[in-house]
Amino acid sequence: MAGVKVPENDIEAQAIAWAMRCEDSDLPAEDQQRLNAWLGNDPRHLGAFVRAQAISADVERVVAISGGTDAALPHPRWFSGLRSAANFKVVAVASVLVLLTIVVSNMSYHHFSGRVATTHGEVRRIELADGSVLFLDSDSVAQVRYGHQRREIVLRKGEALFRVAKDSLHPFVVSAGDIAATAVGTVFSVSLKDDAVAVTVSEGAVRVDDPDRGAAPELVRANEQLVSSSTGARRVNFDGAEIARRLAWQDRRLVFNGQQLGTAAKEVSRYARIPVIVDDAKLSRAEFFGEFNVGDARAFAAAAAAAFDGRVVEEQDGLHIQRAPNAPSH
Repeated sequence: MAGVKVPENDIEAQAIAWAMRCEDSDLPAEDQQRLNAWLGNDPRHLGAFVRAQAISADVERVVAISGGTDAALPHPRWFSGLRSAANFKVVAVASVLVLLTIVVSNMSYHHFSGRVATTHGEVRRIELADGSVLFLDSDSVAQVRYGHQRREIVLRKGEALFRVAKDSLHPFVVSAGDIAATAVGTVFSVSLKDDAVAVTVSEGAVRVDDPDRGAAPELVRANEQLVSSSTGARRVNFDGAEIARRLAWQDRRLVFNGQQLGTAAKEVSRYARIPVIVDDAKLSRAEFFGEFNVGDARAFAAAAAAAFDGRVVEEQDGLHIQRAPNAPSH
């Protein structure tokens, strides 16, 4: 965290510094990994980060009221001697944080969190303040806001799965694109890819509102999926096994039960450091069965090659699944 030297054993100070970094710009992948590791090292870290993020929107107002000087603000011990304009914002954050900590401790449903993200191949499990659990898929970004009236998640990118703690007084709302999915206690996922938002329900029911389309709210029940895009909305019914397969990524597993090999290879590549490429168009359309750990591209490629009498050729751009010479056609 350039510009400010923060004691490693001061959790609140570390949280403030991270909150500032997240507010200023999107973190580089390396720094995001460091933040994710820091949040996972100690249960207290997420709470401190939440409190720091809660006041980030008010910092500029504090600076303006103070006239750009720190004369009227208290000085935490580790800020003594910091007087530069670059570091004044840190002083403001720390000062407001002291005041808000007292308020937030008495407001169990006034809970904010900043940007939570995963890198390529990463799957995160995040316990929320009310007992709900958020699973964040690879290359995904979400934000959390718990207010007096409702619990709200904003999915900015990718996919997230939610195990929602029941609380009829505070509906659980996930916003993605133009839609809002509302549940009281259920298990469901929301994905935001290109211009399409998909709501997939595993347990319970979810109400989906899409005001921009002018459509009436739709109720999505267990084993159903609603996909909304610029071309309209469509509903798909699945059996329990297919829903479980689609959501197996939460357990860091990928399950294929007759999907086309090319489709399966793309799914594996979403998590892997080295992509898997099926060179033969006909082979790409073949049905494939198997279960693999997230990110294990080599195991997938080897199994696929063995299943179709093929071979794996590793090149600079990835693992190529090819038909072996004189192999029978499938």
